Amino acid sequence: MITTNIVRENTYLDSVLLMSVSSELKMTDGVAEVSTIMGTEANKAILKASGLLAQAGERARPGDLIIALKVANREAEKRAIARAAVDLVGADE
Repeated sequence: MITTNIVRENTYLDSVLLMSVSSELKMTDGVAEVSTIMGTEANKAILKASGLLAQAGERARPGDLIIALKVANREAEKRAIARAAVDLVGADE
């Protein structure tokens, strides 16, 4: 399994939207675990405890959005990143 984090700087999104994005990403083939969460220290501790914190997420600041993924392989990672980009288009505007 591969753990990866995507960080969108200075991006605050409603928790309902984040849950929806997580649900969509979980349906992506090869995605085992997903968390969409703000980059607060408390949230990063949760990600670390669940094995979902990667290097990019460690650098996230409280106002940053972290999309944490555990995927089967690099192809699944690419699919999930592409899906997240589509799901979040215009969401923070």
